[in-house]
Amino acid sequence: MNTIDLGGHSGCKILLVESGNKNYVRKISSDVSYNERLKKQCEKQVVFSNELIRAPKVYNSGYGKDGLFFFDMEYIHGITLAEYIKTIEIGKISSLVDRILSGFIHMNDGRVGSEADITVFKAKIADLKDKLGKENNSVINIALELLDHHDWSKFTPSACHGDLTMENIIIKTDEIYLLDFLDSFYD
Repeated sequence: MNTIDLGGHSGCKILLVESGNKNYVRKISSDVSYNERLKKQCEKQVVFSNELIRAPKVYNSGYGKDGLFFFDMEYIHGITLAEYIKTIEIGKISSLVDRILSGFIHMNDGRVGSEADITVFKAKIADLKDKLGKENNSVINIALELLDHHDWSKFTPSACHGDLTMENIIIKTDEIYLLDFLDSFYD
């Protein structure tokens, strides 16, 4: 059995495990105090169900001898949305954004959105434009403009991903996968 450290940003250890002809990813809590957060992430990923967007299947979870929570999930050999968006034609960005947003619209759990919900999204987009606009990347700027002009009134509350960044969206053979379900400033 081979393991490759994939890194990560949360402090958790993320390993690609090569075991025979089956590869999977093992995510291990950074410390005992992080166990509950990682366990909730695993639970969100297990129950995630969507016709347009997928999440890696969870195969196994538990606690190691060191007391750290871990879970094993399907390895998705794709590229992040951050990388993918750099390589696609500008004209295809709009349909990609529509596909992603349509997937989220299908996640509605019966709640109705409010003006306050829309305000939170608009503020987040404005913050991203402020931070990423300085990069002067035309593709990113166009994507941000599309998001800014999107009709958010159709976006209804649903289960929260918690860390929906372009690094946590993986594209594999035209399929969209979400990774790293976490808690959020806005649940």
